[in-house]
Amino acid sequence: MPTFRLAHVDAAIERLRQSKKTFLGAAKERGRMDGTGWAMDTAEYGQLKGLHDEWPRIETCKTNDSLGAPGVFLGMSAEDCVDRDAVFRFWENVGKVPFDEDLYSPEYWNGFVEGALEVFEKVDD
Repeated sequence: MPTFRLAHVDAAIERLRQSKKTFLGAAKERGRMDGTGWAMDTAEYGQLKGLHDEWPRIETCKTNDSLGAPGVFLGMSAEDCVDRDAVFRFWENVGKVPFDEDLYSPEYWNGFVEGALEVFEKVDD
């Protein structure tokens, strides 16, 4: 009986690992699409240039800061003080609702920046 149970646990863990991989990949793809849209429709050249210049210095969007990944992102690209209201204003400009699951997702924000920088690189050529 314990062997069956152990095999069942192993199968469940593998299934959940695959589910996690799919979930995180989808978050990154949503971020890439939103970042591309933001860069094309809303961003100013200075914001994209700042992002381009500062992003290589950031190892990850993961943060323990109460503003989460968007605080890291906005802190690099904004001239104004970054606070929760600034994060939510930016988030709404991207077309999201407050407290969306992507708001504090490092995978989403890494994809967002990749999408935005792809646009910037085409402009800056």
